[in-house]
Amino acid sequence: MQPNLSDYQSAAQAIYQPQLQADITTSKANSAAQVANLESSKGQIGTNYNAAIQNLQNSVQDQAGKIGQLYTSRLLGNISGLQGNDMGEMFSRAGQQQATIESTRVNALNSVATQEANVQNQEIAGESALASKYQGLQAEYANSGYASALKDYNAQQLEQQKMAQSQANADRTYGLDVARLNLSAQSQANAASGMYKASAKAGGQGFAYTGPNGQALNLGMYAKSIANNGTDALKIIQNQLQASNTGTDKQALNYFNAQMQKYNGNFNQVIGAISNKKEYASLFSGM
Repeated sequence: MQPNLSDYQSAAQAIYQPQLQADITTSKANSAAQVANLESSKGQIGTNYNAAIQNLQNSVQDQAGKIGQLYTSRLLGNISGLQGNDMGEMFSRAGQQQATIESTRVNALNSVATQEANVQNQEIAGESALASKYQGLQAEYANSGYASALKDYNAQQLEQQKMAQSQANADRTYGLDVARLNLSAQSQANAASGMYKASAKAGGQGFAYTGPNGQALNLGMYAKSIANNGTDALKIIQNQLQASNTGTDKQALNYFNAQMQKYNGNFNQVIGAISNKKEYASLFSGM
């Protein structure tokens, strides 16, 4: 049967699709692990932020206390304007530090978000690359297998055509040989017709064969008597069986033709074969 490309495509899909799905599953698991690690880092960012704010608040309280103590104990609180200036500068610096802490936290969280997005984008690109890879492998497998099978199929078809042509040539040669036998046998039969006779029975049910003195003969003896050689005798037998309408003669003709082909028209081999066939021995005994 001629190979079908779709069969090889189905086979390739059965081989490579499970591998593709396994690779995609592994890729997704790796991406999920990276995202989980990034998510866990957000907790540390929050911890660092809270610690920095708490340290800043403690520092502000400590510095405020020290400024108040300085102006109270040493300057007797008489220079309130200077104290206010120092406190203002201290709170200004604290505000700047808090802004830096807030900015650091936001930047860290944004960095995590960017990394997570990169992981997702890499996962999508990776799956696309895997799909392309296995699509190429499937196509290569299917096309290669199909091409090989098609080559074998075409070689088989060519061999069958050669065999068929060889048989046709042999059949043609055999047909030409049979035609030559027919002409030779017919001429011999015409020459001997005055002495040996093949008389049709009533209703076309076979023939009765007689010799020069009217003695009864079977088909084999009749053919041998009027033929010039074994080849002509075989053709006479064939002609007589073809002309007969009896079931036995028709069966004998089929068997006779088979032996002619089997032994390539060799007189002794053909006669030996049909004479040894008990169903037809009465037709050919005495040859």
